Amino acid sequence: MNTGAESTIRNGRSGLSREDTGSDNPSDLGSIPSESSQLDARTALLMREFECRWPLTEWTRKTVLVGVSGGSDSMALLELILRHAEDFDRVKVLHCNHGLRGDESDQDEAFVIDTCLERGIECLSVRIDPSELSSSSEETLRRIRFKHYVEAAMAFDARWIALGHHRDDNLETFFLRLFRGSGPRGLSGIPLRRSVPTTDGRPLEIIRPMLSISKSELEAWLADQGIPFREDSSNRLGIYQRNRLRNELLPILDSLYGQGWRKHVLQVIDSMTNQTQSSELEANRILAEHWNRALPTKDISLPLSIFQQADWNVTREIVLAIWHTQHWSLRPWTRKHWQRLQQFFAVASQTPHPKRIELPGKIVAKVRKGVITFEQTTDA
Repeated sequence: MNTGAESTIRNGRSGLSREDTGSDNPSDLGSIPSESSQLDARTALLMREFECRWPLTEWTRKTVLVGVSGGSDSMALLELILRHAEDFDRVKVLHCNHGLRGDESDQDEAFVIDTCLERGIECLSVRIDPSELSSSSEETLRRIRFKHYVEAAMAFDARWIALGHHRDDNLETFFLRLFRGSGPRGLSGIPLRRSVPTTDGRPLEIIRPMLSISKSELEAWLADQGIPFREDSSNRLGIYQRNRLRNELLPILDSLYGQGWRKHVLQVIDSMTNQTQSSELEANRILAEHWNRALPTKDISLPLSIFQQADWNVTREIVLAIWHTQHWSLRPWTRKHWQRLQQFFAVASQTPHPKRIELPGKIVAKVRKGVITFEQTTDA
């Protein structure tokens, strides 16, 4: 398997040898936990966390599309899925080659393809068209990957899209959104699962079953199991906000407060998640009465009243659902944008004249005769 210069092959094993004890007598090792027992304990812990967040009854007989970059996170996810899957034919892999790191990107692609061939898994590798890359920002790359995930899932008739986000990703996302002024919904972190609208109404969900597991735990397990993975050299670059937060800010917090602060922030994330879940359920109920989300349309028209009568937290969830369904970016949004939109909803019905508001991402909301229409323009 071609792993290239930037790959990391971890074949280490935990456990002690005779050299560790300074004894040549095998009986002296009797009180030392066996290598296999230590490895099994770590595996059992990961399996338990994985199954707790993604019960086997929900997916082992369904087709699952796994997003695999070749990094430690996605390789651990793939391995955990394969150890649970009843039929490897139902496990599909998608790799997206952005081509931003030249030969290194191509080596990542070759690594994933070779891995899938060795394991007998169907793999689709997509090379991103440079014309799709309006910028190399994290948000742009994420949006492009998401589009290809959905297209591949539909082609494979997959019920699930499994992604390898972990606990550290959740912490980083919390801080990035906090510094942008996000509200409770944004501070609830990365969702464990999310429904994805499809053109034909087929059920499709994104699942992130490793959100409770840290990156260091995943890499230690991969080392135990001798599972190779690739390292993305761009993760060390300071040009991305997430990299600077991960490599500079979080270590400072560790030095000031120890590792305990991570647990406390995760508790805040859980609290925010609980607060937003009921609002999300109510928003979905309201939308189901007025909009068939399975039918793709360029613009969305809904009664203005549903944005004015609901609690503001529910109204926010309605707007978020529209943005997610239309694949519009939420990254440019700040608290100020939400405040402007809230004021717009409040005054829009007070006069019969048409009104409009321009929102981030070249989105325009127009109100006419009690109906609000959201559309993406090229000149907003």
